[in-house]
Amino acid sequence: MTINMTSRDQAIVLRTVKYGDADIIATLFTKNSGRLSGMAKGAVKSRKRFGGVLEAGSLIDFSFEEKPGKDLIFLKEGTLLVPLVKWRTFLEGMAAVGFILELAHKTLPERHASLPKFELLSAFLGQLQPSNMKELFFDFQFHWLSLSGWEPKLEKCEVCGFSFNPTEEPLQIQGRFDHYWGHILSKPLATRQLLQEAFLL
Repeated sequence: MTINMTSRDQAIVLRTVKYGDADIIATLFTKNSGRLSGMAKGAVKSRKRFGGVLEAGSLIDFSFEEKPGKDLIFLKEGTLLVPLVKWRTFLEGMAAVGFILELAHKTLPERHASLPKFELLSAFLGQLQPSNMKELFFDFQFHWLSLSGWEPKLEKCEVCGFSFNPTEEPLQIQGRFDHYWGHILSKPLATRQLLQEAFLL
């Protein structure tokens, strides 16, 4: 007889997909196990076990089970660790977070824990507000690249030798980061257009 042990962890919800009428499949960046995908049975209707916590960008504490031979973990219940965040209250913040969450989803290896990256993303989500938005947004990308082993040079790309525009206009700064993401990702992020429209980058 197989006994499924229940475990607990903290996670940042990277994205969710509705599965059937009542279930949700969530992609999580967990503190102790890295990027995982989990099935939350009945989460669409269950206020007691999940209460709407499975939203992209939420920092949660949750319990789960792993079953032998299954790629998905099974989420049992979850609670919000940070109930109110500023970025959900303005369009630019939501666009910036959408871009960063997709970036994290595309660049995090599955089941590979990284406490520095977890803390960096948690801090970004907790601190983002209109007064520090662009500075924090650029700072996050720089440090995420560094933690991924890509020590970014903002004068000249050390990968291909391309020289960057020396101006400090926000559009040009983001262009430098887009250049590096082009080396790492197979295709542009789907959220890049929304970021450009809402954030003027």
